[in-house]
Amino acid sequence: MLPPFDIFKSEPEGALQWVETAQSLIKARQSVKTRMAQSPGKYIVLSHLTGNRIVFKEDNVSVSHKRKVLQIGYDEELMWNRDALLTSRGHKVISVIGNDAGKAELEQHADFEVVVIGHAAQKDVRNEMSSWIKQKYPEMMILALNPPSQRELPRTLTFY
Repeated sequence: MLPPFDIFKSEPEGALQWVETAQSLIKARQSVKTRMAQSPGKYIVLSHLTGNRIVFKEDNVSVSHKRKVLQIGYDEELMWNRDALLTSRGHKVISVIGNDAGKAELEQHADFEVVVIGHAAQKDVRNEMSSWIKQKYPEMMILALNPPSQRELPRTLTFY
């Protein structure tokens, strides 16, 4: 049986050069990122299962894309722990306590790529913030964390 994914590099004249196989899409993507760092260009991942092609080019794959994140926390210790984790991964993080501070920061600087809403506040407080962001900034990505005791996904989440 064939491995599920083949990786090719597109040569400048248009020919495809086989590079390697991968057992999963995640491994294929990691391989492409590593290869792009060493040898920039256009890479194509072909799925044997579906026949689909995924094209990776320098302009649509950032080898080390870091996001500007606004974190709205409700428990200071948890917020600073998440801040440290995200910062250690290279993201630029602005952390604030509470909805009012979060709204003020967004109105002042709307160039965040992601808003993380902490899980320590009551559900209605988190939902209010999520709804406000969706209304004012419909394209903004929101990661609303649920406390461990809440197993259901809130209705405000939309997956793209």
